[in-house]
Amino acid sequence: AGKLSINWSRIIVIAFNIPAIIQALEKYDVIQLFLVADLVCAFAAPALFLGLIEPYPKDAEGETAASSDGKFVRFLRTYLPPTELGMMLGAISGFSTVFVLGEIYDVGDAINPYTNKVYARKPWSAFWLVNGADCALCGTQTMVTFIVVPLVSAVATVLFSLLHIHVLCGGDV
Repeated sequence: AGKLSINWSRIIVIAFNIPAIIQALEKYDVIQLFLVADLVCAFAAPALFLGLIEPYPKDAEGETAASSDGKFVRFLRTYLPPTELGMMLGAISGFSTVFVLGEIYDVGDAINPYTNKVYARKPWSAFWLVNGADCALCGTQTMVTFIVVPLVSAVATVLFSLLHIHVLCGGDV
């Protein structure tokens, strides 16, 4: 009752592979595709990982329960667990940081150095991290991007979460 045949799963797999085949025919550089995927993870992962911090439970009166944890652990569990809004705005801040760094580095169009195919035009070209360096090292611009983007995302997640809590609770954190 309600089960689909195995042929439906095969059709779904084929349907998902059609865009992948089209992308393969476009001859995108695989390293560039991996760098784009890594950059997306770099701005999304800090908010996700901060969301794994479990805040202190509240007692019946809404007060934070006492704990024997050390000061550092108490600080982490009190101020770092993000709200949903803080996580979303932190990821958007990391996303926006890519554009800001693209402007700072004056990134032009992202062009494949081998086929001269245009991957993306400004401002989206900053995501392709094309800088003419050998990708074994990928250059200092790419390194700085992969350091700054997650840091901005993490700090923005915490700040927006604290601001969200401050607004919701009227300053009583």
